[in-house]
Amino acid sequence: MPRVAPWKTRSAYRYCVEESIYLAPWATGRRLGGALLDRTLAECARLGIREVIAVLTSETGAPDSGSCHLHRRREFEVAGRLLGVGFEHETSLDTIIMQRALPDHPRGGNGTK
Repeated sequence: MPRVAPWKTRSAYRYCVEESIYLAPWATGRRLGGALLDRTLAECARLGIREVIAVLTSETGAPDSGSCHLHRRREFEVAGRLLGVGFEHETSLDTIIMQRALPDHPRGGNGTK
């Protein structure tokens, strides 16, 4: 199920959101995540959102998760990686921050069209 929330509460960040998509284990590998992400990005663009942030987790030292690969295929870029900040089920977890500028809203400049 997709979820979109403001990235920050200050008005300077009003055109930036964080998206999250969670799938049940049985639903992975069926292209549902890609379909949900595509629809979420289209709706964000329609609403005038300029930047979309994704915050993902991956086991420390492990290859990037399927979610990370999905976001890369949708033109998200890694903005940063926080090493070992999570710990669950006896496993150290990294947090990967990815972002994507939406069409018609290139980065830089004075923020006007």
